[in-house]
Amino acid sequence: MSEAIPLLAWYQNIPLDIPLANLLFFYAIISICTVVIPNDTLRSWLLSTINILAVYLIFFLEASNIFISYILVVFAQYFLTKHFGRSTNLTYFIALFTPIGIMILFKASSLAVYVGISYLMFRISLLTYELQTEQISMPSLINYFGFAFFLPTFTIGPISPYSDYAASIATPLRFNPKLILVALDRIIVGLVKLFFISKIAHSFIAYGLLNLDWLQSWGSILIVAIASYIYIYSNFSGFCDVMIGFSALLDIKIQENFDHTVIARNLQDFWSKMHMTLSTYIRYIIYQPLCFHLMRNFGPGAVVNGAPFVMAATLVGIALWHGVTLNFLLFGLMHAVGMIVLHYYGFFINKIVSKPWKRILTGNPYATTVSTIVTFIYVSFSCLLFFFDVNIFIL
Repeated sequence: MSEAIPLLAWYQNIPLDIPLANLLFFYAIISICTVVIPNDTLRSWLLSTINILAVYLIFFLEASNIFISYILVVFAQYFLTKHFGRSTNLTYFIALFTPIGIMILFKASSLAVYVGISYLMFRISLLTYELQTEQISMPSLINYFGFAFFLPTFTIGPISPYSDYAASIATPLRFNPKLILVALDRIIVGLVKLFFISKIAHSFIAYGLLNLDWLQSWGSILIVAIASYIYIYSNFSGFCDVMIGFSALLDIKIQENFDHTVIARNLQDFWSKMHMTLSTYIRYIIYQPLCFHLMRNFGPGAVVNGAPFVMAATLVGIALWHGVTLNFLLFGLMHAVGMIVLHYYGFFINKIVSKPWKRILTGNPYATTVSTIVTFIYVSFSCLLFFFDVNIFIL
């Protein structure tokens, strides 16, 4: 029997006997009281201290050595960024990619579960990029730590940039009843996704896991595939909704991570709507520089044929980031192959197909509807790989 791969189970690593809801309630109250303080320096110090302490109490109270390693890594990266973040030579890339290398080392270790390490490393790497592109000035050490350990984005993102965080904490909170209602509405929507929609979807997945004989028809497989997609989407986006809403109560902006993902027209549209902050990071840090390198060294034609394979390799890398398993490799390959096919289909439509047929294939609502349905089903089947061990079907 296959077992579901743990997804968003960050709460399983909480060592406290104190109920999580109580701890988060006190964190919220103290944070709200802090962000209204008019003194900028005091507000920054208190907000950073509260978040660092909250992360420690919730996740690392019984793993202080791991938390200390996080502190040391962030401290070291601060000085790398400060001294080399605006460099024009190789040292900038060392500062940019050191967090990614550290993330790989942490994730490769089987000694412990390193909660939040991926998103922590992505955020401080992105901060280095922001400094290089002059979107921000070098933050103070206390603001750097406050951003790195900001509780709402610590566990599973979003990978929100420092520029948004810095702009948000630059002035004290001013209560706005309308914005408070919007924030509370966002939290409620997220909770509905987390504790209602995802639970219903999970029940179908669990039934399929416990009754593999039931999965003998394409109809039953399709039902579980759709449930897998809905579960992943509602669980992940629901958590982000709650964190974005809670941060809005503090008047701290967090970037959106999803944009009507389930109605994506194709795989390219899907990845522009799904986990948007990670997609943005990949585009700025990896995809665009590699495409620029191809064009500069081999000409524009190399980008036409090289870009889809760069994106394909990136998608496989993202999949294996979740875990180095056959399931995740196949997930990455499904999306990689789909993106390559989509790229050349678009090339075919734009360069070869006549304009009347082009309008039929791309410019009418029926074609868009069919494309959306096909994309939804394709992504749904790929999501099965998060829950059903492919080895049981091979063996």
